Amino acid sequence: MTPEQQAIFDAAIAANSSTLDGYDAAIHEPVFVGESLRGYQAKSNPEPVKPELILASVTDLATGQAISPQEPGNLISMKAGTTCRFRVEQQMNGEVISQVPDGQGGYVPNNAEFALPLAGLLGTAPRIIDIAFVGGIAEFDVTWKTPGLWEVTVAEVNMDIADPAQHFAFAGCRIKVRE
Repeated sequence: MTPEQQAIFDAAIAANSSTLDGYDAAIHEPVFVGESLRGYQAKSNPEPVKPELILASVTDLATGQAISPQEPGNLISMKAGTTCRFRVEQQMNGEVISQVPDGQGGYVPNNAEFALPLAGLLGTAPRIIDIAFVGGIAEFDVTWKTPGLWEVTVAEVNMDIADPAQHFAFAGCRIKVRE
């Protein structure tokens, strides 16, 4: 794409042009005739779409209040002694992946358990949290007893998954516990 075509394409995206209704950058590419945007077509080699781990909610169990992640870095902040319920969903294209192929043409519930490492930052000791998915959804409680700063990145999420084709996309998050 020429710089001029890129500018036209960017303007069409920004303007929510009807020419691009249904456009998905992972599987489509724009079609130009000269410098005129005509629509889009399937990529010849689309990027594989990865399942995604979504931090759907964090709730302070004592108050029942939602804790909204803040930017930058999806920062979740609370006081020491807080117990939070986390809800994490395995999603594909915005939908919970409740079933997975069984290898024999059928499907089975998407139930899995794994240990999620939380990398300690600024001298904070790391933690490992057990997460169990049932139907593609995990809800788990964590008590944050001591102050510190932790981070979960896509690297931690995928560190024990040997096959890169099975890796998850993940936006990451940081957890700050204050005195």
